[in-house]
Amino acid sequence: MKKLLFLVVISLSVAILSWGFIEKEPEDCSFNTIKADSLIYQKWILIKLNGKDDVKEKAGEKLPYLKFKLKEVSGYNGCNWANGDALITEDEITFSNMTITKMACGISSFSLYEQEIEDLFFYKKPFKYKIETGILTIYKKEKEVMVLEIAN
Repeated sequence: MKKLLFLVVISLSVAILSWGFIEKEPEDCSFNTIKADSLIYQKWILIKLNGKDDVKEKAGEKLPYLKFKLKEVSGYNGCNWANGDALITEDEITFSNMTITKMACGISSFSLYEQEIEDLFFYKKPFKYKIETGILTIYKKEKEVMVLEIAN
């Protein structure tokens, strides 16, 4: 009986001590799962960049896009492919550890847009965002910088 009681006490002690080491979502993380569910695992097609709404016309067949997973982002800027980490909270997205291919795509009417998109990938501070009816709007310092729609 004493051995059984000793084993129960040891097991409970180990369980209680290890409780603090179990990986949990940080309590200060204001992650909104409903909002995140509508953001992640979707392909978001760029329709407006820095106030210019002629993205679809200038981009041609391959439209720039972003695709989010739980903690990752991948995308295409019209010429090059990018991927990296994405920290997503209730109202902010922060890109980090971004890598991008460096294809020689030539000069086109979309070349300046490609560079603007790439610059946003490497911006180190959080972007604010909102989602309304299948439209993702991303803000940098209160200014709308990207508007994307869910791909069909």
